[in-house]
Parts: sequence; C-alpha cells; structure tokens
Amino acid sequence: MFASRAHAAGVLRILLPLACLPPLVLALMPVQGVELTAILLGTRLETGVLQQAMLLLVALAWGAAGWYAADRVTHQPGRFAVFWLLSLAGIVLATLAGDLASFYFGYALMTLSAYGLVVHDGGAAARRAGRVYLVMAILAEGALLAGVLLLASRYGATGVGDITRAALDSPRTGGLAGVLLLLGFSVKIGVAGLHLWLPLAHPVAPVPASAILSGVIVKAGVLGLVRLVPPGALPEAWMPGLLALGLFTSFYGALVGIVQTRIKTVLAYSTVSQMGLVFMVAVLAVFAPERAVLWPLLGLFVLHHGLNKAALFLAAGSVPLLGWWRVLLFALPALSLAGMPLLSGALAKGGLKSALYDAGPGLPPIVWLSLGSVATACVLWRALSLARAGEADAPRPHASWPALVVAAVVVPWLWASRHDLAQLPSTAVLFEGFWPLAAALVAVLAVAAIIRRSPALDWRGRIPEGDVLVPLLALLSGIRGVFARAWPRWHAVQWPNPGPALERWIAHGERSLGSVSAAGLSLLLLGLVLWVAWT
Repeated sequence: MFASRAHAAGVLRILLPLACLPPLVLALMPVQGVELTAILLGTRLETGVLQQAMLLLVALAWGAAGWYAADRVTHQPGRFAVFWLLSLAGIVLATLAGDLASFYFGYALMTLSAYGLVVHDGGAAARRAGRVYLVMAILAEGALLAGVLLLASRYGATGVGDITRAALDSPRTGGLAGVLLLLGFSVKIGVAGLHLWLPLAHPVAPVPASAILSGVIVKAGVLGLVRLVPPGALPEAWMPGLLALGLFTSFYGALVGIVQTRIKTVLAYSTVSQMGLVFMVAVLAVFAPERAVLWPLLGLFVLHHGLNKAALFLAAGSVPLLGWWRVLLFALPALSLAGMPLLSGALAKGGLKSALYDAGPGLPPIVWLSLGSVATACVLWRALSLARAGEADAPRPHASWPALVVAAVVVPWLWASRHDLAQLPSTAVLFEGFWPLAAALVAVLAVAAIIRRSPALDWRGRIPEGDVLVPLLALLSGIRGVFARAWPRWHAVQWPNPGPALERWIAHGERSLGSVSAAGLSLLLLGLVLWVAWT
C-alpha cells in the first residue's frame, strides 16, 4: 500500500509539470483548425493569434506552478492533481474551441474543477471561500448557458465563426445574449461588483493554485468575451461606460488592496486592479469594427499580466524575502505591472493608450491610465512590504519562481516584437513611465509619515477580505430575520405551483431550438449537471 502511494506520488511529480507540454506545442504551431463532426453538434478546434497567446500563458504559468506543486503540495497530492489536471484540460479545450458546445463544456469544466483547488486545504476559510466561489460561478455559468443557447437559437449555428459572420450580416439581433455573456464573463474577469470571489479564493488556495487562478483562469473570461459576444450585440453607447467601469475596477482593486494585511490578499486585489485594464482592451475589441486587429494587443496583455502575476504568487511561497536577490525577483514583476519603462507593462499600457486614441473622443481621459499606474505601484509596494516582514527563516525558494520571472521578462517582449508592438521608448515615453513610480514613492512615504503622526488614520486591516460581501451578507441576514419575525409561518403557506408555466416555457424553448440540434445541447447540459452532482 505504502509502495503504491509512493509510486503514485512519484508519477504526479513527473506528470504535473509535464502536463503543460501539449498547450506549449499547440501555441508554437502555425494557425490551423480541425473538424470533429462525430462529437456532439460537430466540434471544431482551432488556433489563432489570441488562442496562441492564451496557450502560451497556460503552458508557461501552469508548467511552472505545476513544477512547484509537484514538490511542495504534500496535503492530499492525488486529489490536488485530479482537480489541477481537470481544470487544465478545461481551459485548453475552451481556448481551442471553435463552437459553442465545446467552449461551454471546457469553460464549465475549468470553473468547477477550480473549486477543488480553492477548497483544497479544507479549513473554515477555504470552505467559506469555496461557497462564495461556487455560488458566483454557478450564477455566471447560468448566464453563460442562457447566452450560448440564445446565440445558437438566434443565428441557427453553433460555430463561433459562423455566428460572427451571421451577426455582421444582421447586426443588433443578439442583444440579450450579448448582455448575458457580458455578465457571465465579467464574473470570471473580476470586474468591480462581481469580483467578490477573487480576494477570498486566491489567499486560501495553495500557492501554485493561487498562481494559476490569478494569472491564468481569470483570462478565460476575456477570451470568451471577445470571441463569443457577436458584433453589434451591445449598443455602441455602452462603450464609454464599460471603459469607465474598467478604469474604476483598476482604482478600486488597488485602493482596497493597499489596506489589506496578508500578502496573498493584497496580490488578489491587485489582480482585480490589473484585470480592469485588461477588461478595457477586451471592451475595445468587442466594439471594434474588426476586433481581430486588437487581438495581438490583447494577447500582449494576457501574457504580461498572467506571467508576472503568477510569478508574484509563487514568490508568496518564499516569504519573508530576506536577501537582495529575492527582493529583486519580486520587484521585477511588480515593476512590470506598475508600467516601468523597458518592461512588458510599459508596452502593454502604451498599446492601450494608442487604442484609446484610435477609438475616438468621448472616452476616459488617457491621464487616468497614468494615475492607475500610481495606484498599482502603491499596492505592489504594500505587497513587497508584507513580503519582507518577519524574521523567521523563509522556505527555500523553488526554482520555478526565478524561471517564471525570466519568462515574464522575456516572453511578452518576444510576442510584442513578433506583432510589431515593440519599440524603444523615447525620452517623453520614459518620463511618462517613470513619473507614476516616483509619485507612488512620494505617496507611500507621505502616508507613512501621516500615520506615524495620527495612528487613527491607519486603515490597514479595517476593510475585510471580500470588502462589500461582508455588509451584503449582513444585510441579507437582517432581511431574513425581519421576514421571519413578521411572517413566522411562511413555510406553511401554499405557494403557487410553477409546474404548468415551467412546462410551457420548456416547450417554447424546444421550439426555438429547432434550428440546432436540441438533442446535442441537452446531452451537454445533462453532462454538466452530472458533473456538478459528482463534485
């Protein structure tokens, strides 16, 4: 028995880091597609510019984190490996999917498998975070499923490319589907107001799981948003508001993260902040006349944020950072996220500024992006301060951490060079990149001096993890108490029977799905229900 367990553990140590090889091979192959007509409604797998960036991120971040997990995850390694590999299979399938059924199946597999990573430690905090994650994930999956079914019904097709072409021929016909998809994917992205699962799930998950949750899985929402929302499905008048929401998310995540007291929580809120900028690029792509033009820029953002944030979460497994080289390994990805010139963050934010200029007037002022860099630098300075705190001996750094830092420095530049997004900065661009960092340093020193003089102004630790979730749950609990006191026998009331109305609704839905294979979609839905029941 013990020999078999040791053998299984040895197999897992080999399998977890090597599982990244298939997506790496696919990322480096030329753009291509394949039809598998015998599966469900006719499965199509394909690669493109954005898919290649996503596969490259999955391969590098999942490979480094898997290497870390194979050596450092000692609690229930077999169970961890099952959920790890299932979530990897799900995100690869969702990335390659060229049809609605394959995308949704892969996306749901990734989402539900990640729940096992969130609750892996089994503690009270992990179970609470898992409940919040699962509730929000199921609500988002419901919106996505409804949106996917509406797309298939409205356009009479299940191929992503077919739906895009049909939408270009008959714009403004997929409005409700577009709204549902926007809501569902915004939960995964972590847009402000729908971000509540991130600061709870990321800190409690094991270090390698936090790295892929924050660095990779949140990007699946971006991929789905720009690929599945049909052209013209959302009103043009929404674009400035959605861009402003992305900017607000960027500032909100940074400001709440600054006052947190745990490093992984600070990093989780900085993910919310950075995903606000990625959301802005996705919005520009959704509303662009030819959205594929922005896919190289979006791919740069995906690689830049995903690799740097995964590296920072791996660094969280080696705190306190005692020694200059450990501090340097933490500072490089942090400065890149803050937009320091010559690093990938400066390339990504410069591309976003150019895209905003090209999108026309009436959009959020460009100066807000520089102020966002100030906020990002402040929150990452807070993370570095927490990472250096403590006098205990830190765990020996795992080799995956410096390897991923090197990848985060090199790979986005290679991507930008390949797609004509790289250029040496001018003096004006250097100044534009350095002054937010200098302003952040001045702000940090000024706030520290103010707190020393007036400790009552110190807000650190006053905003709980999950921020607005805490008062929201208290409000719901109060409403339930008032309802119970005012109507103590509510459970004995004979509520209306929704059966006939539900039966008519289902019959109407079946008729509306006549243009696609309802049997295939039903089989997909049945499989997802069985998966939820099993987990």
